[in-house]
Amino acid sequence: MLMPRDAQAGGTWIAANDRGVVMTMLNFNQGRAAVSGSVSRGSVIPEAIQAARGSEAIEIAAAMHHEEMAPFRLVVAHASDLYEARWSGRSFDVIEHAIDERGVCGAVGTACFASSGLGDALVEPRLDLWASWTQEQAISSELQDAFHDHQWPDRPEISVRMEREAARTVSVTAVDVRPEHGIEMHYQTDGVRSVVRLSLGETAAVGVPMGEVIV
Repeated sequence: MLMPRDAQAGGTWIAANDRGVVMTMLNFNQGRAAVSGSVSRGSVIPEAIQAARGSEAIEIAAAMHHEEMAPFRLVVAHASDLYEARWSGRSFDVIEHAIDERGVCGAVGTACFASSGLGDALVEPRLDLWASWTQEQAISSELQDAFHDHQWPDRPEISVRMEREAARTVSVTAVDVRPEHGIEMHYQTDGVRSVVRLSLGETAAVGVPMGEVIV
């Protein structure tokens, strides 16, 4: 598996394994500010990434004790399957998205999620931006890179490449899963990009439009 580790808490926000399962952890803030927890949400992915299928990853995450964790959204992609698990602080709910039929906040075959420590509703314009881009342009990893680098001149505080007083986007992590090339995890910060690779196992399931999954 490919999985960066937080130096202090030991958890992670993104991971992929040789079965083609990819997942990421996002904030889930329905109020105006993030709520902290005594147990790191970063501990969810190291457990769930051991799964052979996306549905199994969700089952592992659902069985964990969330009571002492801050609310979160876990997104799991595996071949053409896409799951969104939400821990609200009271309940653990799972949504199975049919991206091949309608997409999620974007063109068919794509999905976009946005969150903010100041409240998810604040950054909903990011979703509208992705939806318009994917309707007007060819879907590619280059388009996603451009989206991650986008900043509105008059609204940098809610932009994808966010910048506000005392906080800004400092890095971007992307995972490419391609049947013929395996998995690549790209990490970019301050204009420098590093890449690590992992071969897909023989039982990997990677069968999506375009022959790739990009997170």
